[in-house]
Amino acid sequence: MRRFAQTHRLALLTAVGAAVALIAVGQRTPADVDEGFYAIAAELVAHGRLPYRDYFYPQAPYLPFLLAPVAAVASRFVIERVVFSLLGAITAGLIAHGVKRDTDSGLAAVTAAALFTLNELTWQWFPSIRPYAPAALCIVGATLLVSAPKRPSLARAALAGALAGVVGGLRLLLLPFVGAIVAAVWLRGARFALLRALAVTVLMRVTLWAPGNQQLQTARWTIPIALLVVAAGPAWRERAKRGALTLAGAIAALLPLAALFRMAPEGFLFGNLAFHANRVTGTWAADQAPWWAQRSTYIHGLFGIVSMNHLSAFAPELIVLSLLSGFALLARPARQTIAPSLAAASVVLAALVPFPVIEHYFTPAVPVLALLAGLGLGHLDRALRGPLAPRLALPVCLLALHLVIGYPSFHRRWREGLYGDFRLHAFRPRRLDYAAAQVRMVARRHPGPVLALWPGSALGLGPRMLPGTENHFARQAPIPLGDAALRDRLHIATADDVRDAVIAQTPSVVTIDREVEHMGVDEFRVLLERCGYRVESEARGVLVVYARVEAPGDECSRAR
Repeated sequence: MRRFAQTHRLALLTAVGAAVALIAVGQRTPADVDEGFYAIAAELVAHGRLPYRDYFYPQAPYLPFLLAPVAAVASRFVIERVVFSLLGAITAGLIAHGVKRDTDSGLAAVTAAALFTLNELTWQWFPSIRPYAPAALCIVGATLLVSAPKRPSLARAALAGALAGVVGGLRLLLLPFVGAIVAAVWLRGARFALLRALAVTVLMRVTLWAPGNQQLQTARWTIPIALLVVAAGPAWRERAKRGALTLAGAIAALLPLAALFRMAPEGFLFGNLAFHANRVTGTWAADQAPWWAQRSTYIHGLFGIVSMNHLSAFAPELIVLSLLSGFALLARPARQTIAPSLAAASVVLAALVPFPVIEHYFTPAVPVLALLAGLGLGHLDRALRGPLAPRLALPVCLLALHLVIGYPSFHRRWREGLYGDFRLHAFRPRRLDYAAAQVRMVARRHPGPVLALWPGSALGLGPRMLPGTENHFARQAPIPLGDAALRDRLHIATADDVRDAVIAQTPSVVTIDREVEHMGVDEFRVLLERCGYRVESEARGVLVVYARVEAPGDECSRAR
């Protein structure tokens, strides 16, 4: 252990510093609305219930299983945010380790980790209870395994593939990373490897950016060409063996996902494909813009030409990392740059596939871009061998630029709790845990189902939630009116189902919280009062807790 600490001292110290920063930010910034259903999903898994089979879950399934041990011990926002912050800190340590290993520059290593930690997407989304922190950790881990000084052994190739498979199981949108890491392993030792990697990136772009109904048809010819690009040349058999083992590792890691699909194919396909396809289609219809026009808008936003979702620092920070990454590709050996460049390309290209494009889709690309940027800085540091002052100038300027660019956005979230037009200063982790504690206190006095229209309000009460309401997106599901059998199979309660449940006095406890705004707060309060529910507790600014204490009045039955 002592030898390990001495060898990896810089990475350990960097990880500790990143942990302090991310934990501090994670405990202060408001919780995203989706964190509630992720936390509840983990709680349900801890109690033996499976996504798709037992409850509606509109994402890839691995996060609830990874978080379930934490939820089983203490299902709290504060604790779970600390866990995700630590995953981000480990990622920062791995970035520092990779840069130091390949450049022998401690200055470049620390700067790369700091650029990652200070990035707006990092401090905003890595502490968040979302798939990004574990997915990015696996991405960086697989990338470092593939880009090690020695060619990856068969075992390391398989492990890199397994990590890539886990990434896909955390977020299906990141499945292209599997192809990227297989290509990176296959290209180790090939001639003109960087040019081949560029060709693979172009083929990936052609496939992923094809219109949705043409992607499979496009893949029929792009994948064979990509295989030819990576396989041709000397030592093709040995390289193919490693590539095949990497792919086998990824397939093995995706077997649990296949098992969940087999248990509940309809729920799996609806949660991961049909539900999101309907949202995308609805967006197109609302915008009345062709797909190519929207693509142009998002590309402009990526380069900072137009704003996207009120994030001031996203575009310029990504440009800084991309420029340094480009320098690394020109200056560093192919062995060091193939894997991170393919990884970053796979994430960025996939993030531009859905509509509307959201900034946080790019979050997993930040650590691999920071790794590439560190390699570029390491090359410069080596070229400037001499006094420390000139070597410090560029890293200090880069970090100062990051702070200047990101401060306005950081201030809005840290001090004011602003997310676009929403003021969420009351929804910080401690306040949310206090609010959930109020709901649990009321629920202990009133046995029966709990209706929390925002699932995070019922943290600690997951198994008692009214069936079909474990995920607030269920109320937006495209279910045909009157198709109760389909709703039951998919475990979905629509807004009308929620209203009918209140009229029937099915839930014993009901919370009016952040998601009730979509149903009409005043109307919902009146309905609760008419149906025998009274206020039992309150967390100011977060929620009001109602309990069923009286028989429903005549006006309740007439509300149908």
